[in-house]
Amino acid sequence: MAQFVTFAKEFACANNQVSTFFLVLFSVGVACGSFCCNKILKGRISAKLAKPSLVGMTICSTLLYIVSSFFKANTSTAELCGLAEFLTHGRSIVVCILLFAISLFDGMYGVPLYALLQNKMPRSHGARVIASLNVTDSLGMVLTAVISTALLAIGVSVPGLFLIFGLLNLPMMLLVRKL
Repeated sequence: MAQFVTFAKEFACANNQVSTFFLVLFSVGVACGSFCCNKILKGRISAKLAKPSLVGMTICSTLLYIVSSFFKANTSTAELCGLAEFLTHGRSIVVCILLFAISLFDGMYGVPLYALLQNKMPRSHGARVIASLNVTDSLGMVLTAVISTALLAIGVSVPGLFLIFGLLNLPMMLLVRKL
């Protein structure tokens, strides 16, 4: 999500309206994924949607990388389009659908795992477990930012980051299968 501004500007040739739209789209997608997860699982606490969600995120991230190659890289801010103009391009709609799908699968992945964790932990340790989880999540975000910065510094494009982090979902399937 931190790279949406750069992605909008350099690959979609769009202004901050579009990057804000990407953030809204992503947030709504996560919420929809959470809702869908609840409907599919019918309120049961289960990790059975974790593996398909990881596969979905990987496929959509790979497709986003491929679709992004059809955009011309833009280094000039003078020609950036707004949201209305951006949405008139067919490939822009595909990008929006893929971003929404990635976030939908993210919501379907994360919510059941958090619910499972909260359900399995002893009530007496609840606050400590959740606090530890928040620290772990924060460290993961910092590590992701450091890795992203390093990859961008050596010339990896923002769509390349989407591809790399999407493919990193695949090894997570080994961990998820034990749940």
